[in-house]
Amino acid sequence: MSDGDREVRRLSCYALGKIGPVAKRARPVLTEALQDEEFSVRLSAAFALQKIDPAGEAYVPGLTKAMRMGEGGVIVSVGRMQPSPTWAIPTLIELLYDRRPGIRRLAAETLGRIKPGTAAVVSKLQKALQDRDDRVRHAAKQALKTFQPSSNKTQR
Repeated sequence: MSDGDREVRRLSCYALGKIGPVAKRARPVLTEALQDEEFSVRLSAAFALQKIDPAGEAYVPGLTKAMRMGEGGVIVSVGRMQPSPTWAIPTLIELLYDRRPGIRRLAAETLGRIKPGTAAVVSKLQKALQDRDDRVRHAAKQALKTFQPSSNKTQR
C-alpha cells in the first residue's frame, strides 16, 4: 500500500476487497488510502472497505463524490452493492437532475435496483418520466415497475 506505483496501490486495495470481511485487519490501511493522491487508488480503497465492512461508513464520502462527478461505473457498482446502499439514495435523486442524460439514466436505473420504494423516490422517478431524453424516461419507467408488487402467477 505504500508502493510508489499507483497501480500497485490500486491493485492492493482491489485484492483486499476481493478477500472480503476476512481482511478486516486491513481497514486502517484502506482508510488511509482514501486520502491517496490518486483518484483510482481512493476509489479502489472505498470499494474494498465496502466489501470488508459494509456496515462502516468510511467509504461513503468517496463513492458519493465519484457519483456526483459522473463516474458511471461507480453509479452502476453502487446499485449492485449488498446490503442495499440506502446511503446513496439522496445522491441518486440529485443525479436525476444532472445535466448529462446518461447520468440521469444511470441514477434512475440504480434507484430501481436499490428499490427504496419511498414516496419521495417514486415522486422523483415519476417526474423523470417527463425527461427530455427518451433513455431517461425509459429507465424511470422500468425503475417504477420494480416498486409495484409482482402479480401472483401460477408456475408450471
